[in-house]
Amino acid sequence: MLLSCGKDNKIILWDLTKADGKPLKKMSGHKAAITDCNMSPGSDMIASIDVEGNIIITKIADGSQNKMKTEGKIVAVDWKD
Repeated sequence: MLLSCGKDNKIILWDLTKADGKPLKKMSGHKAAITDCNMSPGSDMIASIDVEGNIIITKIADGSQNKMKTEGKIVAVDWKD
């Protein structure tokens, strides 16, 4: 699996084992350009952050989201076990 994100405010999940080149899933929720996205160790959630400091945790299975606002200049997200 591969994640991509960017200035279109969307996250795209790709399955690299498929030859058709089509995205597996497209996710939205950010209102500003996304600076980083990362998949959880269990591959069931995605953390993303945008240029305005909004973090969204998205469950891949159902698309539900938890949103939070950060203070300061955070531009990246990552998971820790």
